[in-house]
Amino acid sequence: MQESESISNSIPFTRIIRNVLIFGLVVTLLGEFLFRKRYAEPARTATPEIVAVQEHLRLDSTIGFTWKPNIPASSNILFDSQDAESYPLSTDAQGFINTPEAINRIDARSTVDIVGLGDSFLEHGATVLTDFFRTHNLDYYNLAMHRQSPPQYTDILETYAKPLKPKWIVYSIFENDFKEIDDYLRWKDSGLDWFTYHSGTWCGTPLPLTTSEQLRDTYLRGYSALYTAVQSRFLGDALSTKGPPPNTPGLIAREINRAYDLAHDEGISFVVLFIPARGSILGGPSLESTAYDAVIPYLNEAEVHYIDLRSVFNDHEDSPSLYYKINGHWSPKGITIAAESILSHMNEHSILSKSETNR
Repeated sequence: MQESESISNSIPFTRIIRNVLIFGLVVTLLGEFLFRKRYAEPARTATPEIVAVQEHLRLDSTIGFTWKPNIPASSNILFDSQDAESYPLSTDAQGFINTPEAINRIDARSTVDIVGLGDSFLEHGATVLTDFFRTHNLDYYNLAMHRQSPPQYTDILETYAKPLKPKWIVYSIFENDFKEIDDYLRWKDSGLDWFTYHSGTWCGTPLPLTTSEQLRDTYLRGYSALYTAVQSRFLGDALSTKGPPPNTPGLIAREINRAYDLAHDEGISFVVLFIPARGSILGGPSLESTAYDAVIPYLNEAEVHYIDLRSVFNDHEDSPSLYYKINGHWSPKGITIAAESILSHMNEHSILSKSETNR
């Protein structure tokens, strides 16, 4: 009699556990569905601004993509850059943004004084940099490309910069290069073209490659997107909460040394330009900014010259004015200060060799 009562008393508890599990599963599935709609799908949907840019890009099997070649400024193609200045899109025969004047001079001379390599910071600064150096009787030419990273900069140096026989290479490093060099290596491993791997655009969400990534993308894409959205909500101007992926400082240093060797073999002077993000100047150094200090010892060892704009920008009397408030890139004032630092360095050094002192 007591045994039968014990069995009957255990039934409601079992039902409660079952109902809780069923309820939890329903809530989890509903949350996954809602979070996919709210966060995951928009993250993989190109905005009108991205689509507008995408129309003027082309795939490149080595560096991923470039602009379409020979787009004249007279086409008056402008992009919404929030509070940043916007210039009509003007590209050369290789698909790099340059002013019409710079393109005309390169067509006439086939050589330049300075080539700039890097990502969107140098690319967006092409007009200001070209005009600044022109006032000092120097021809500046832009070979920087947005959303790219050091291995791509080095490939651009080898393929496009060397034939121009520049006197100087300015090889810029920005804080997001630590993340984007990792993204580049994963893209190379994928065997896909750049746009396909990045969900259809130059800047889209990368496709999952590993088994764990594929499982998460298949079953927990909504929750993963929610986590990313919550994390970015609290980042402010910071690039990440975890810092650079492991080993990326060494990877960046390796690319810099490879680029330096390519330039040195051609008798081209070479300098690295470390660019700080707005958040690192206005709110304290990010983990990526601090990671520059892990790259610099490699450069000192190889006797590669560099300009560290962190101290230059931090010491400025009006640091906020060096960046756009909304866009986040450096303003014409910030670009000009960088150009002055580059020119000062060039005036102090001539053609470099590995046996010369670093500073």
